[in-house]
Amino acid sequence: MTARRPLLALFLRSLAISATTVGGGYVILSALRRLYVEKLGWISEEEMLDLSAAAQSAPGAVAVNASLLVGYRLMGLPGALVSLAGTVIPPLFAMCVLAEAYRRSADFPMIAKLMSGMRAGVAAVILDTALTLTEATLAKDPLPRAAVFVLSLALILGGGVSPVWIVLGAAAFGGMRGLLALRRRKAGAAE
Repeated sequence: MTARRPLLALFLRSLAISATTVGGGYVILSALRRLYVEKLGWISEEEMLDLSAAAQSAPGAVAVNASLLVGYRLMGLPGALVSLAGTVIPPLFAMCVLAEAYRRSADFPMIAKLMSGMRAGVAAVILDTALTLTEATLAKDPLPRAAVFVLSLALILGGGVSPVWIVLGAAAFGGMRGLLALRRRKAGAAE
């Protein structure tokens, strides 16, 4: 069998799983396990548990992480890329269709009222989550995290800075802190 056929099969399996599972990453984990562990026997139960744990602990969507890891485990980097593409295409297509439907119907008064109500609900959920996370964060390490929160809030609300830049800046800052901690740990171990 040529390398193209297994890659195509992996792509089609990933596409089918992503297109037919509803409920997020945990449902896809179950579908991946059923296919690759139980049906095909390509991955052992232990490996699948390890891949599932890694997919859940890595940043990003569990479904995408799991698909990428399973593809990599089965066929290396080409498998990871093919499996990733197969997993991302169905939701991307669905979002494009929904966006176009919204674009065409946004001017209808009933749709505008519905979206307005949904925005209020989403804002309430985000505010509740932010307050809950802030309370938990302040309980652990009050000063630095509170300062970062207040600075971020001020930059977004008062300075018009996009939240994307705040997240990227926080990621860069966290990465630098992690590298400095590793350096200190290595220097302490060398002494």
